[in-house]
Amino acid sequence: MMTLRGWNALRWRRTACSMIFALTVLPLPACGSLNDVPAMQTHASGPVAEFRDHLRRNGAITFRSWSGKRRGTDTDTEIAFFPEHVVYMLEYGYTEKSYSGAYEIQSDGRISARFEHFPQPWPEMLVHRDEVSLLLRPVDANQGFIMGTRGGAFAPGNEYWPFRMLTGEAARGVISSIELYKLIEERGCDNYIRDKWRACLDEVFDELERRGAPYP
Repeated sequence: MMTLRGWNALRWRRTACSMIFALTVLPLPACGSLNDVPAMQTHASGPVAEFRDHLRRNGAITFRSWSGKRRGTDTDTEIAFFPEHVVYMLEYGYTEKSYSGAYEIQSDGRISARFEHFPQPWPEMLVHRDEVSLLLRPVDANQGFIMGTRGGAFAPGNEYWPFRMLTGEAARGVISSIELYKLIEERGCDNYIRDKWRACLDEVFDELERRGAPYP
């Protein structure tokens, strides 16, 4: 899959490229409507109730590794949860890859996620919060950095976890990236080379502009 860095090289051709994030969250058709979100259960833990309420009000809830800080050293991971048990994961390495899947959240805060075509099982997680925001931690305290398909990524220390909930522009940027990847895949741009690849990406950018959402 082509990287966002590669797409960024084409931005000089587009007048809309100076826009970085939309003021509204772009809905993902495959993820259902807000009305599809199950009602909150009274016996759910506080963090689970907050998770579900945020999802109901915003249509998505996003988390980033390294306690929400973008390290930019080919070790970042972002996860976005949507209605209808849909989840997306963005893996940043030498290239950036997007994986779609499904998830379940239990009343005790445990979250299980499965990503199609991801080379290893995703660890079961637990949603909780600190004084700042919601967090995701692996149920297995020994779970460390998830290499995935990154190849030679180097992640020293044990700070990859927790994943922290994102808000504002950071959250909108994750949603925009996922929508971009979805269109790239739907149009089959990765199957083209050179001029056809450029033309396919132009169509994707035009579609995003028609939707009123900039690409990241």
